[in-house]
Amino acid sequence: MLCRRWLTIVVPWLGGALTAQDTAALGCVLVYEVTAGADTKSLRLQVVLPDTVDGRQQVKSTTFSVPPSEEVRVDGVRYAIWELSPVPASTRFEVSMQLELRAPASAKPPKAKAPAFEREPWLVAEQFVDVADPAIQAAAKKLAGKGDEELARKAAKFVGETLKYGGFQEQAQGAAAALQAGAGDCTEFSDLMIALLRARGVPARHVTGFVTDWTDTAKHSWVEVHLGKRGWVLFDPTLARQEPERLSGPRPTYVMLSTLRHDPRLENKNWFHYRFTGGAAKVTGTVTLKQGKSERSCPL
Repeated sequence: MLCRRWLTIVVPWLGGALTAQDTAALGCVLVYEVTAGADTKSLRLQVVLPDTVDGRQQVKSTTFSVPPSEEVRVDGVRYAIWELSPVPASTRFEVSMQLELRAPASAKPPKAKAPAFEREPWLVAEQFVDVADPAIQAAAKKLAGKGDEELARKAAKFVGETLKYGGFQEQAQGAAAALQAGAGDCTEFSDLMIALLRARGVPARHVTGFVTDWTDTAKHSWVEVHLGKRGWVLFDPTLARQEPERLSGPRPTYVMLSTLRHDPRLENKNWFHYRFTGGAAKVTGTVTLKQGKSERSCPL
């Protein structure tokens, strides 16, 4: 996954009641261009859209240039699906959304601890999260912390000091391979932190989405750790070493898309997936983020 280059920004967190710095309005435009051959018979395009997440973000409005054939929510993820048959030589789908982002640290914590069945899926090993790997186990045992929050901070610090940002990796390496190589992109930084925490019995999960204060791309991965009554708390191990405030109250700069590390609906892709029958077809995507007078785009 593409990740942001290092960018040092020092922003103090104002705890307590929400202030103007704790929320931010954002325009998000997703564009998908479909190019098909004369013998393409059908095409199915499925994309992930930001959804309202309590305490994190609110979708104020969504406008489709072409209404989707179906819009569904599965496992906490919002999808729009277009079915084309026949398939025009070129088709453009545009989704325009108005969002309100909230600084994660300012979110109101839940009143009760999540039940065990909600925590257990985020404690097990899975592809790229090599909980049982001996090197992961050994590194996890060395993390010192009196509670889950301190362990999470120690894990983020360990990842930031152990891995070098190696630029975009076409294929995910996984936590154990990244630990051995000592490098990776935001996907590996997140996978390694998650594996370390799960090895210590702390629920942690991979989040994909966008960041608004980006340099080379808006696409990003980070981590959420379940800290008892505080619920899911955001940690960004890729940027924490350079920007310590990411571990004590990041600004409202994160747009959540999905907490599924492996999304079967997208065949393990992160942003969109398409299938076609007959002759070949191609889909390209672009995201544009608009905040105040700033407007920037990057490919998906």
